Amino acid sequence: MVIKMDFDKLLYIAKHAITSYFRREEYNPGFYGEKYASFVTLTKQKELRGCIGSLEAHRDLYLDVADNAINAAFYDPRFEPLRINETEHLEIEVSVLSKPSKFEGNDEEWIEFIKKQHPGVIIKKNGFRATFLPDVWKQLPDPYEFMYHLSIKAGLRDWRNAEKFFYTTKSESKPWLKI
Repeated sequence: MVIKMDFDKLLYIAKHAITSYFRREEYNPGFYGEKYASFVTLTKQKELRGCIGSLEAHRDLYLDVADNAINAAFYDPRFEPLRINETEHLEIEVSVLSKPSKFEGNDEEWIEFIKKQHPGVIIKKNGFRATFLPDVWKQLPDPYEFMYHLSIKAGLRDWRNAEKFFYTTKSESKPWLKI
C-alpha cells in the first residue's frame, strides 16, 4: 500500500482535537476528502497511554483522526482520562490503515505468512474481534506469542480456526511539544 499524505497535518489534527476537548471547545478538522481507517496511539515516557482507532474506512480521514485522538486520550477503557499536566511528556502517533484482506490459508500457512510480513492483524471468532497494529511486532516478535496475546485481547481461548485478516499501515509520531 502506498499512502501519500501529510502526517504533520494529521498529527496537528490529533493534538488540536485533544487540546480543544480540554478547553470544552468544538474542533473542526476540515475535510481530507477520502475515507480511511486510522489509529491514534499516545505514549508517555515510552509507555502506552491510550490507543483507539478504526479498522474500516467509514468516514473522512481528518474526522477519523480527530475522534480517535479524543477517544485515545479520554475514553480508552484501560486508562484514566488524560490530564493536561501529562501532555508535555506525551508522544502522539497516527497510523493510517490499508483495507484489511482476509487470509484464506490454514493456520500453519498463516503463521508463516505473518512471520515474514509482520502485518497488522485482525482476528474474528464467535462475535469476538481484536487487532494488533504492526508496531506490536516490536514487543511480540514470535508469531505464536503474537497470536496468543491477540487471542487474549479478543476474549478468545485460541486463535486457531478464527477468521484472520491482515493490513499494512503508514505511521508517524512526534512529541506533543514538537507538533
